[in-house]
Amino acid sequence: MSKKIKKLLEKLDIKEDIDYTILDIAITHKSYKAELRDNNILDNERLEFLGDAVLKLSVSNWLYCNYPNASEGQMSTARAYVVSDKSLANVSRRINLSKNIKLGHKEIASGGKEKDSILANCFEAVLGALFICKGFEFTSNLIINLLKNDLINAMNGRAEESNSKDLLQKLTQAKFKILPEYNSFHLDGPPHKAIFKCVLKVLDKEFEAIGKSKKEAEQKAAKLALKEFVND
Repeated sequence: MSKKIKKLLEKLDIKEDIDYTILDIAITHKSYKAELRDNNILDNERLEFLGDAVLKLSVSNWLYCNYPNASEGQMSTARAYVVSDKSLANVSRRINLSKNIKLGHKEIASGGKEKDSILANCFEAVLGALFICKGFEFTSNLIINLLKNDLINAMNGRAEESNSKDLLQKLTQAKFKILPEYNSFHLDGPPHKAIFKCVLKVLDKEFEAIGKSKKEAEQKAAKLALKEFVND
């Protein structure tokens, strides 16, 4: 067993027999394989695909069982918040996953060990590996233990305080299979005191908001839309 795998298992408090070969694949980024140019090395993309499915099912099941009065919109928003790259990257940092990822030297030089996308994808790959080794119940319990506080915070309104545009996009894709439409423009004021307006359209509904920048106006409009569709 490599030192990287051993440290990861210790952090996750896993003492049971595990297929170390699969876990080694889970922490192998595609840049590591590309740099070595060895076709016998497997990267973690397939395990990431599997782990993503296990993660979403585990979170969905926990929300459904623990919040019987929550609407589909509320659960979808909470799940989107918890399984976002930012959230999963924070979990990865808590378990020191960044120190155990195998990256190519160029990716390391570009700060790959701290990139949210890489950390989140690697975490999902580890979940995929654990699912293969230990099954759904074991992996799901581990997921909830790691994410429970985040899930509770999300259901208490924390989710809506994060990136509203990102959450709205995930919600509308999940519920309606569409993307929000933003129309943002300069409304009034000189460049140093400009006021921008955003008109956001989702299905047949429109939401308007103003801000000191297009980004601020769009975030405010997205937050209004979230309140509408989360409680729908």
